[in-house]
Amino acid sequence: MFGVIQLHFQVTASEIPYDWSLQSVYPNPFNGQTTIHYTLKESAVVSVTIHDLQGRMVKVLVDEFQSAGKHSVIWDTGTSGYSPLTSGIYFCQLQFKRDEKLLFNTTAKAVLIK
Repeated sequence: MFGVIQLHFQVTASEIPYDWSLQSVYPNPFNGQTTIHYTLKESAVVSVTIHDLQGRMVKVLVDEFQSAGKHSVIWDTGTSGYSPLTSGIYFCQLQFKRDEKLLFNTTAKAVLIK
């Protein structure tokens, strides 16, 4: 009555990124939401956080283990979970870790216009 379904996946070298990177924050400047695109050359614990000009963290977008490849996350300022955000400059911090060792760390500027 029930059959077995076999799935086969093949990953080519061109699908695995050569390096760690924060590819883009687009659109930027933005109103309401923007998408952060990044790549992992190896599986790692990924942290994507947003900070204001004073260095205060205003949003945690990602804090989880992810596999190698291309990834993206949407930052919707209407669902910050913190106090309402005003127009201004914010910083997107991207970190990749494995076994508590920092593998990659970078920051990109994002401009919110309301």
